[in-house]
Amino acid sequence: MNTDWLLQHSPALIIAIPLLAAFLTPIIDRFSRRARNAFVVIVLVIEEILVLFLARDVFGGNTHIYTMGAADPFSAVPAQAAVPVRIVLQVDGMGIFMGIISATVCLAAGIYSLAFVEEEKGKGKFYTLLLLILVGMLGMELTGDMFNLFVFLEVLTIACTALIAYRSHHGDAVEGAFKFLIISSIAALFVLFAVALLYAQYDLLNMAALASVIKYTNLDKIALVLLVAAFVMKCG
Repeated sequence: MNTDWLLQHSPALIIAIPLLAAFLTPIIDRFSRRARNAFVVIVLVIEEILVLFLARDVFGGNTHIYTMGAADPFSAVPAQAAVPVRIVLQVDGMGIFMGIISATVCLAAGIYSLAFVEEEKGKGKFYTLLLLILVGMLGMELTGDMFNLFVFLEVLTIACTALIAYRSHHGDAVEGAFKFLIISSIAALFVLFAVALLYAQYDLLNMAALASVIKYTNLDKIALVLLVAAFVMKCG
């Protein structure tokens, strides 16, 4: 495979591969548990390799921009109002560093769960949720767009809620999932309100464009406080 092609499209592949695998896992699970386990581990290993492959280039001083659905996905994105709404990925040093952590943690969790969750029913669903969590985390870390940050946050929230309630026969699991969902819903409202404030002022959702024009008005400060509060709530 051409390594230049792989490097160019790796931001999209890092998101697309686990997303597709998440929905293929239950289908494979119907035929063979061993095949399902092998499939999930292979996908997680591929993710780790792709993230590290991209990180090598990013840490060398390059920033990757990828606009899904655009005629030229590698071009810099102009003002948000001037282009159709698309998923914009912008991979910089901090984003790929967080991506390495996310991919490594999910790979370790996937391997460890092969024995840990073996006695549980619906293990195919467990791996679907694990892969969706990976999609949500990587999407948030690599996105260059405020609205898609919110979308990936919701993907992460829904998958985490379902995974917390995975052992639904335990009352504590259901209670914990419900509490997490309430807190995450409030945090999501904070993020959505912050995005709305920024968009109303600057007619922009692209993070790089926002960073170049933001004036730190009182409304901007409110939006930033809402974003910080939302992510603190998610961490808690």
